[in-house]
Amino acid sequence: MAARAAAGCAGRTAVSFLPLPPSTLTTELLEQTGGSVRRAGQDATDPSERNAPYGFISAGAWNAPADSDTNVRWARENRAAMRPFRSTAAYLDYLTADEQVRV
Repeated sequence: MAARAAAGCAGRTAVSFLPLPPSTLTTELLEQTGGSVRRAGQDATDPSERNAPYGFISAGAWNAPADSDTNVRWARENRAAMRPFRSTAAYLDYLTADEQVRV
């Protein structure tokens, strides 16, 4: 039940940022994981993190270089808000340049 409550909080946090992105090119993806991914052995294949109920991606994108500061700030605030809900593991494809220390 605690995992379900945490997932609900994470979902509400992610949704709270949806009306706020400064660019219409920005997107968020909250993907449900589990099923056959969870049934495989922990070291059977990638991904190695099999217990997370959801994966989250926030992809900031914009066209004008002048908008960089605003968009980067929004993306970092979004990522910081989701930090309490993330595991220590991460898909390498989902990491940003700021998160290379997690590799």
